[in-house]
Amino acid sequence: MVKQKLQEQGFRQENITTETYLNMRYEGTDTAIMVRRQINEGDYAAEFVKLFQQEYGFKLQNRNILICDIRVRGIGVTNILKPQALEPTSGVPKIEGHYKVFFDNGWHNAPLFKLEDLGYGHVMPGPACRNS
Repeated sequence: MVKQKLQEQGFRQENITTETYLNMRYEGTDTAIMVRRQINEGDYAAEFVKLFQQEYGFKLQNRNILICDIRVRGIGVTNILKPQALEPTSGVPKIEGHYKVFFDNGWHNAPLFKLEDLGYGHVMPGPACRNS
């Protein structure tokens, strides 16, 4: 069902993974621990005992382990944010105007460039101003 929901949102089957968790506790206790299924191991009970001892510092002997609930997390991966090659822009960027700016060595007449007019590879002589 998790994979189906992600496919309905536009994720392809090969871009979907799932993680399975069991919320487990010892019989007679109130505190549950969320146990994730380890990739090469399917033994939730052993992982629960290890996590319980890590959290509380002891093991409870001769107690049944109960499963309170099951959770499946679906992960859909997109390639939206993968880097894309940019074509270098040649030429000089268009100057929209000039501003007087002050630096340690005095006043300068700085060119103003609009962000949408700048491309990859443009070089702006400084000092310069950029307006988005």
